[in-house]
Amino acid sequence: MKCEQPRRSYKIVQRRIMKMKIIHFFFPLFGFMAANFLGRFLGSEGSAIMTTGLCLNSFGGVYWNEIKTALDQAPSQTEYNRLLDFENRDLKIREKKQELYSLFQQVLSQHPNVLENAAYTPQEAFIDFFNEKRDALDMMHSEWSPAEKDHREIQFLGQVEQDLRTRGPDSVYMTKLLGNAD
Repeated sequence: MKCEQPRRSYKIVQRRIMKMKIIHFFFPLFGFMAANFLGRFLGSEGSAIMTTGLCLNSFGGVYWNEIKTALDQAPSQTEYNRLLDFENRDLKIREKKQELYSLFQQVLSQHPNVLENAAYTPQEAFIDFFNEKRDALDMMHSEWSPAEKDHREIQFLGQVEQDLRTRGPDSVYMTKLLGNAD
């Protein structure tokens, strides 16, 4: 009996080929950073990122067109690089939040009793928690550049991830994420 390889959908294969062509085109023009950003952006289309509300709802063509327009209208290479760096950090933050949300959901599914004292729905609590943390960062450190604030936010997201992975339902962030603590 022959072991058959699973057949991949023609559409999936075509999409992957198109992504590779786009990345191959952009790499020589804009360098590694732009190609990396574009590859990560294209790789997230159609994923759960779009459905959780953690990334822009118009993450597909509209979002990319807005980015491309801003990049095309950059008056200098320096401004172009600044915009590209900003979009790259923004995407990193969104990806990290998506990973955290998946981990958060996993912990909740394994320990449903944690939800007993939740202030409101887990998704709303999750989004509100991280929005409040970013707002506090912006207000408390107005002298910092947006890049510094983004790097600090990425560090914080990493700390939350590490604590959730290590301590699971006993993580200090579980009660904070669910709105049970200040």
